[in-house]
Amino acid sequence: MSKDNQETDLKKQACSVSAETHCCKGGLNVLDLFSGIGGFSLGLERAGMKTIAFCEIEDFPRKVLAKHWPGVPIFRDIKELKGEDINETVDVICGGYPCQPFSVAGKRTGEKDDRHLWPEMLRLVKEKRPHWVLAENVVGHISMGLDTVLFDLEDEGYATETFIIPACGVTLPHRRDRVWIVAHAERQRCPKPEHEKTRVWHSARCKEEIFKGGVVLEAEPESEWRHGTATNPEGPLRLNPVYVEAMMGYPKGWTDLKHSETL
Repeated sequence: MSKDNQETDLKKQACSVSAETHCCKGGLNVLDLFSGIGGFSLGLERAGMKTIAFCEIEDFPRKVLAKHWPGVPIFRDIKELKGEDINETVDVICGGYPCQPFSVAGKRTGEKDDRHLWPEMLRLVKEKRPHWVLAENVVGHISMGLDTVLFDLEDEGYATETFIIPACGVTLPHRRDRVWIVAHAERQRCPKPEHEKTRVWHSARCKEEIFKGGVVLEAEPESEWRHGTATNPEGPLRLNPVYVEAMMGYPKGWTDLKHSETL
């Protein structure tokens, strides 16, 4: 056996050992990177998982995280976060690493962009050896950088699969396609999928009709999702917390810090 093959086998064994020690006991421990206001952890905890640490650099999202997950450590800078800073077993590492290097809305400078932070997420994957890695990014990532991410994970002993899931695929009233990467420690009972075959998540609600003429969210009065007040209900649309929370599927009031006792 060549030296490279031996090294790959050792990485696969390390992933499997990490998985065996905790996953079979029931709950999965999550390290949530690029946490924002906690969307990943909100969904993963609804699935029975437990977030043991966040990493988020911006002040306001950190306050939102502290409101909903009091007592859970919130590290600030992923470049300074080390695997040894987290004492508990990490079963899942998740994160939506910055999209600016790949987004068609920007200059698409890829690895030359100083916001290219996938290497930092990969470093923590190497250090903590989670059983699962879950990542999200813009669809522009498919034509720039995605292959590198998948090859990086596979080189560390993970099998990968990708999905395109639009927001309307999970019943939200807008398109917003996103690429999702799911990687797991390879085992004999988990045949390695071909990552080139990106799956698209379809939904009965995911049709062009819901985009024609705009969408009024039934869950929110127009005065709220237009301006956040009733002063000008007929005014032009403008982003505000109530509207964005509803469009992204967060519970109403998720980012409201006025009544938080944790700040």
